[in-house]
Formats: sequence, C-alpha cells, structure tokens
Amino acid sequence: MQTRETNDINAQPPQNDYQLQEKELMSAEYCHSTHFRYYVLIVATLACSLIISCSFAYNFSLICSVPTNKNERNSSARYDNPSTAVPGDMQKLMYSAYPLSNLLTLPLMAPLLRRFSLRVLTFIGGLVTVICAALMPLLLTIDDKYAVVARFIQGIGNTPLFPLIGFVCAHWCPRNETALFVAVLTSYSQVGIFLTMGVSGVLCNFENGWAYIYYFHSGITLIAFMAWYIAFRDFPRDHPWISKGEMQYIEECGPTRRFAVPYKAVFRDLPFWAVVVAGFGNFNGISPLIVFSTQILHNALGVSAAATGLYNAISFLLQLVLKIAAGVASDRWNAKEVTKLRIFNSLSCGLCGVLMLIMATMQKNYTAICVFLVIVTQGLIGFNSAGFNKAAVVIARQYAHFPMTLIGIALNIGLIVEPFLAYAIAPEHHWNDWKILFILHGSTLIVTNLFFCIFIRGRPSKFTELTFVDK
Repeated sequence: MQTRETNDINAQPPQNDYQLQEKELMSAEYCHSTHFRYYVLIVATLACSLIISCSFAYNFSLICSVPTNKNERNSSARYDNPSTAVPGDMQKLMYSAYPLSNLLTLPLMAPLLRRFSLRVLTFIGGLVTVICAALMPLLLTIDDKYAVVARFIQGIGNTPLFPLIGFVCAHWCPRNETALFVAVLTSYSQVGIFLTMGVSGVLCNFENGWAYIYYFHSGITLIAFMAWYIAFRDFPRDHPWISKGEMQYIEECGPTRRFAVPYKAVFRDLPFWAVVVAGFGNFNGISPLIVFSTQILHNALGVSAAATGLYNAISFLLQLVLKIAAGVASDRWNAKEVTKLRIFNSLSCGLCGVLMLIMATMQKNYTAICVFLVIVTQGLIGFNSAGFNKAAVVIARQYAHFPMTLIGIALNIGLIVEPFLAYAIAPEHHWNDWKILFILHGSTLIVTNLFFCIFIRGRPSKFTELTFVDK
C-alpha cells in the first residue's frame, strides 16, 4: 500500500545568527570528518568506465592481427583474428546489437530501482558484461551469430550505467559538489576508451593478442565490480564505513530512502523536458563526430592513419579535461544556478552546433582548419557535465536516475540511427557529403540548446516535493 508524503524544506523555525554560524561550522566539520564519498565516486566511475571498455574491446580487436608466416596461417586458424573475417552485414549487427538491447531494457530501470538495490542490479550487469567479454573469442571462432547474441546480452548488462550516474549524484554527493560528481561520473566514456586504446595497442603485439584484449578487460572488470559490491551501498546511512558526520553532511538536503517516481507530475514538468531534449540533441547532434571521426579525418580529409589516431586521442583528452574543469568551475562559481546551466550547456551543445555549421562551409583543401574544427568540436562537448547533465540532478533530485535513464535512451538512439544515416548520405565518406550531415546535426544542437535555455530552471522541480514510499 502506498502513502503520500510531502517534504517542505522551508517549514522550519527561523534561526538567529548564532545558530546559523553554528550550523555552518558543523557542516564544515561534517565535510572534513571523512571523505568516504570520494571513494564511492571513484568506484562508481571505474565500474561505468570498465563496462564501456568491455563494449569497445570488439572495436579495437578488429585492428589486431598477429604476423605469422604463410604456412602457419594455412595450417592453423588459431593464429588468425576471426573478428576481421566477419562479413559486412554481420559487422553491422555486431555494432547495433549492443545499443539496441540497451535501448530496449533501459525503460525497465526505473521500476526495477524501486524494488531492487542499485548495488545488486549494477553488480549483476557487471557480471553479465564480464561473461560476455570472456566468451567472445570462443564465440567468434565457432560462429559469428553467437557473437552477435553475446553483444546483445552485453548491452543488457550495460543498462544500469546511466541510472547509476543519476542515483549516485542524488544520494551520495552534497549539493555544493553536484557538478564535480556529475563531471567525474560522466567522464566514464573517456576513461574507458583511453584504457582500451592503450591496453589494446600493447596486447596486439602478442600472438593471439586480439583474444587477450577480451580476457584482460573481463578480468579487470570483474575485479572492479567486486570492489563495487564491497564498497557501495545505495544510501550513506546504510554504509558501515562512513562517519556519522559525513553522512549527515551528505543527507543535509538530500533524500534518505527510495521513492517511486511520480511519472504524471514528471512528464508535465517543462524543465524535465528541457533536460531530456538537450540530452537528445547532444548525443544525436555530436554523434557523427564521435562514431565516424576516424572516417571523417582519414577518408574524407585524407589525414594519415597515425595522425588520425593522434587527433582522436587529443579530442578525447580535451573532452575529459573540459568535463572535469566545467564541473569544478560550476560548483565554485558564485552565480545563479540557472545562469550557470545555460552558459555551460551553450558552450557545449550551442557552440558545437555553430562549429559544425562552420565546417559545412569549409572546403576540403583547408585541411588544417577542418581538422582543428573536428578536434575542438569533439572536445567542447565536455562542457555538458555542467550543462544538461548537472541540470538532471538539480531539477530531479531524488529522481535524478529517471532523466538520466532517458538521456541514456537518447544516446542509444543516436548510436543505432547514425550509422544508417551516415551511410545513406555519405556512403563513400566524401567531404561534400559530410557537409550535409554537419548542417543537419549542427542545427539539431543549436535548436535543442535553445529549448534548454528557455525552459530550464536552477531549482528542484515541484515533482521532487511528491514522495511515494512503500510501507
């Protein structure tokens, strides 16, 4: 049976100056008594990063091939990399199976989180990811179809990732550290891809290195999720290792239990839709540069393979640096919250949209300028940590996992649709064809950012005052 409770944070007796000073001193003491919340932040970020690393292991295994002589290659298939022999149509399925399953299962996360622990759901997802990654070399050797099924199941294991970000930010960080937590947690993709790039490059030098990529990632991911299960609890008050002072500091303005999402009120809230629309515009607007940056640089602009890898690494590093810097700056900047959200989201989505429209006017022979624009546009998207990502936590508070879930759905839609759209408009990866995509996606970024700036608010929405708890 459900009962309705209303939390009125303003229904407190007035406090004199002495009481306010005492409260500030106590808050400072709570903040510095322990820093266990940062260990939780690190473990959560590693869990998200390694899930992404496991999913990208397939992408990087494709470049692995062990040099063997002709006789060995003819006499024993175990020296070959079966990933490189997957037919084109099957390759498309390998790429799309992962986001498709993730897209189908993400809507289930909100009701599941009402009944089950995030700690347990994420741990199960991690184990699924580990098993699929460990079995991938065997499945690729037996039949490509089995590998496609494993990729589909692996996407299911990835499902708790986006809700995890919102949940940890809502329940484990103080209000004045929201942007920092969001920035670190949303840097999972950069951290995961950097790890996979570095490790894969080393392992490819060994015989059967393509298979070791999967084994390595499954091994370290298993260790990370064991650490997650040991170190994480859904709520600070349930954790035996956190001090009472830090627990009170975290929960001073935050929820202390699990609530059912008031869907009707949420879907009627314009700031909520501002966050979702901005997330959709971000991931679907920037998707051609994220998914096809290699083809744009190498095939369309004629950049060498070595330089392409370097430029991609620079763009990811820039994105990571700006993501963390934006989070720290947003927390420390003494300005209205809504102003900060609008500025950082405009630096991310709005400015990236403008740069993509500029790219659409550039000729191919201005290669250096085009490469610079591609790198900077990918990097600037890092400002989104203090834009719509932070806004999801600010306006939704205890329900932050729900807008984050919808943002994850938007990401997967982009990953599924973009390859088909890109190959329909730019099948040969000519620069002039990519200009059409730049105009389309740049316009999407600008329009969705405008919608965000108009309707976003810098305070919790009214639906956060509605709390439905099970008795």
